[in-house]
Amino acid sequence: MNVNLINFLNLFSSPVQYSVPKWQRRYSWDEPTILQLIRDLESIAEVDRDNANHFGGTLITYAETTSAGTVDILHVVDGQQRLTTISILLFCIAESLKKKQYHRVESRGYHECLFEKPTRPTQKA
Repeated sequence: MNVNLINFLNLFSSPVQYSVPKWQRRYSWDEPTILQLIRDLESIAEVDRDNANHFGGTLITYAETTSAGTVDILHVVDGQQRLTTISILLFCIAESLKKKQYHRVESRGYHECLFEKPTRPTQKA
């Protein structure tokens, strides 16, 4: 078993595909848990030091053997709730930035994206 400390940004900047195996539990984080993670991330961002460290939890994966020249696949054994939430949050931030034309993202922008229920398209008769 190899244990590696990975910088948060490296989780999403390397060419890798994270896969959650079917036997893992469904996504189950509720709004208070998500908001706590967001508060934690915001407090980390407020620490204005380049070398500041924060333990963000564990992410346990196992690699799938892939062909040369293809994207590596990592199957997530532990940490899938946090990884999924952060992935969705990054998507919401990107969407908010698009709408605001690269101005500062306000929390209500990603809050709306995270917690508003999508509307289903109406069916034509």
